[in-house]
Amino acid sequence: MKKVIVKKHHANMPAQYYARISLDGKEKMTVLCSVAEADASKDPETFLHHRLIEAVQKLMTREVSTVSERHRTPLVKQVFEEWLDSLTVGERTKSFYELALSIFLKYHGETEIGNLRAVSSRPMIKDLQEKGRSANTIRTYLRSVQIMLGYAEKAGIVEKCPVLEQPGAEKRNIRIYSEEDLDRVEGHLRGLAQTEGPALNRYRLHMMLRYTGMRAGEVWSLPLKNIDLKSGYIVLREVPELGWKPKKGKEAQIPIVGRLKEFLSEDLKKRGSAERYYLDKGDGRTYASETSSLTKMMGRTMKSLGLQDAAKTLHGYRASAITHMLEAGVPPHEVQAVARHEDLKTTLGYLHQRGVSEKALATLQS
Repeated sequence: MKKVIVKKHHANMPAQYYARISLDGKEKMTVLCSVAEADASKDPETFLHHRLIEAVQKLMTREVSTVSERHRTPLVKQVFEEWLDSLTVGERTKSFYELALSIFLKYHGETEIGNLRAVSSRPMIKDLQEKGRSANTIRTYLRSVQIMLGYAEKAGIVEKCPVLEQPGAEKRNIRIYSEEDLDRVEGHLRGLAQTEGPALNRYRLHMMLRYTGMRAGEVWSLPLKNIDLKSGYIVLREVPELGWKPKKGKEAQIPIVGRLKEFLSEDLKKRGSAERYYLDKGDGRTYASETSSLTKMMGRTMKSLGLQDAAKTLHGYRASAITHMLEAGVPPHEVQAVARHEDLKTTLGYLHQRGVSEKALATLQS
């Protein structure tokens, strides 16, 4: 082990003695003492020699401790298995976690969890991009990995886990339904609802999505008791029997106005005593077991009208409501309140997706 003592002068600071120590091919620089401290000693050379020995011992102890600690860190695949066993989520959520982590484990399963870095997500990002996954989808996958890493920290398996790198922001057009598209769907479902019982719930779904901009899950889980025509509000709160919670656990009130108010005034009069949900089979059970079933049902309707590519089946309603409000000149902060977005940038993202408004260009002609 090579050891060199160096005397350094610093501006506006006392000079100091440093030890430059080469350990395992890496050079370490450590402070021994100030020049004044060494000079105050009876034998400066012996004093420096003892300080050098102390510095080397500390350095070697730290290196050995670090290596020892690193070897005690379990592999990522082992932490994943432990985390999965600890989960109390539904099978659907658990299956998604397994899918997301399977890609990460392909690259880091044999990596010690303490050796992960922020850039460890890059192979997974590249893998998913090559499979044609969107940036938003990739972020969802990485969120699952980050949840597992959070578990490792809380369980004391590792002191600190990195915040994984995310894919770059993806700018893409959000497809929406035009007002004419929605009028066609509404007329079609209204007609079917009068002759086909099962179509009634699709008509109800359409009306709620179109005139509130609510999320599909919010409509799927909505109990009838949370629709209060007298107060003029729909209340969104946790529905324990369905295992559903509002986004980030925040309760919300949605105003009942216009055509929706007219529709609900008539619809609620026809409800049977056993019905419990807005989308009900008639016997107190939800019309669909989950929102994906609603997507398939409404998807068939859109396909029959040639609108299957117009927008994402259910989220297209929310995107349309937000975009139409913005294009009609509703102040963005008011649209944000209706959409219940945390960040105004999310709301404004819908304003710029469809290109420059003809209405805006028309102002240049006047």
